[in-house]
Amino acid sequence: VGGVGGGGGGVWVVFFFFKQKTAYEIYQCDWSSDVCSSDLLFEYWDELTGTEKEELLKDIKKIDFKMVGDFYKSYLLNPKEREIVDLDKITPEDPVEVTEENKRRAKRSLENGEDGVLLLAGGSGHRASLDKPKGMLEIDPLNHKTLYEIFVDKIKVLNTKYGKPVPLIIQTSEATHEKTIKYFKDNNYFGIKDQIIIKKQRSFPLLTDDGKIVMESKNRIALGGFGHGDATNYILKDRGLRSLLKTRFGTRYVEIVQIDNILAPIGDE
Repeated sequence: VGGVGGGGGGVWVVFFFFKQKTAYEIYQCDWSSDVCSSDLLFEYWDELTGTEKEELLKDIKKIDFKMVGDFYKSYLLNPKEREIVDLDKITPEDPVEVTEENKRRAKRSLENGEDGVLLLAGGSGHRASLDKPKGMLEIDPLNHKTLYEIFVDKIKVLNTKYGKPVPLIIQTSEATHEKTIKYFKDNNYFGIKDQIIIKKQRSFPLLTDDGKIVMESKNRIALGGFGHGDATNYILKDRGLRSLLKTRFGTRYVEIVQIDNILAPIGDE
């Protein structure tokens, strides 16, 4: 910004220079570690196309950098937190005692339509050599049913048995979310669209030991999911979801099951 003035037979020119923030600085963190200010994020910025730059910025916007910084300081910089846990010293929780009273309470909650199911389905299926979500693995060769469909069938059984719609919450990840939505859309949600709720867990960047964010490619951050813990720490704390479960279904209890545990007794009395 410049200005021109005159007076006393002379002309003076004043220039004011304001430093414009770069994309790198806009997304820097506000803590004193190297986590977010890693040069790796924008190391190849000048080489990227417009589309590639947009993809990188989208990845950056998915990350809660303050939370990443807190994690880095609390765990990676804390030697005690990084110690290998002695499994022999862990005391397992006692399971709920199966009494006749508990059985009656479980049956009553099912009859009242107070139960829901949360399916942990963030697995990408890489270990099974799949190029699709683990939930899309065909596990029933006779009927050609996938893991997803088998759990949907379990929900349908509960619908019929108790005469109440049971909500099925599917927790996905960055790697499985879009493909899972497409799969259910392509299959018309197997006839229970109003009961299926697909929610994505939070994304978390992979970090090196010194707190640098790992890049998957020049324009993509290596992102992972928060894992099973997000079921109770994030998904089920969502106010919109809680309101929906309460108003549409009257849900009070949610059973959490892993996608590859097809023998899990859903709605067991």
